[in-house]
Amino acid sequence: GIRDFSGGGTSLIKEGYNVLVIDHRGQGKSKGGDITFGIKERRDVLSWVNYINERFPGRDISLYGVSMGASTVLYASTLGLKNVKRIIADSPYSSIKDEVKYVIKNILKLPIFPFYQLVYLSALLFSHIRINKIDAKDIIKDTKIPILIIHGTDDDLVPEYMSKDLPLCNELVERVTFDGAGHVLSFIKDNERYNKVVHDFISRTK
Repeated sequence: GIRDFSGGGTSLIKEGYNVLVIDHRGQGKSKGGDITFGIKERRDVLSWVNYINERFPGRDISLYGVSMGASTVLYASTLGLKNVKRIIADSPYSSIKDEVKYVIKNILKLPIFPFYQLVYLSALLFSHIRINKIDAKDIIKDTKIPILIIHGTDDDLVPEYMSKDLPLCNELVERVTFDGAGHVLSFIKDNERYNKVVHDFISRTK
């Protein structure tokens, strides 16, 4: 969490915001032996929101995720998140199935069949999840929380087309792209514009 969120998190701290940085299950110092692409992690997000509400009652909360964390906060957006006023998702995939297939074909250079089927079965057997059953487009259409999507046009891990249709699902969703930015590198590509986009969104959703 500290490594992957060092850009946006540092900027927010400098602006005077309190930031709770977490490690996903199975990552860093968090327990657990596997990741679930945001399916179970979204329930963890709800737990963290409840934790903040218990420790600091009445505070406005923002959810801010990058990559899988970005998809996770989108998947969590309809879970009854008390005091969550906005969601920022940097480089999210909408469909787990599409992202897994993309990685198999374009990153690992392997055939979709049988490797997608192997991933699907592994996720089902060991993590008890169905990776073809969740898509952010189906979830965010029902959210009442404003959402900002950020994506770099040169993202070669989660291509920017994977978030392109999200604003069409709900008028509360807006999307900003950064020309030439790679995966979660918009902050580095144009730091000044990135910070302005994020802080303007926070100011407009208070």
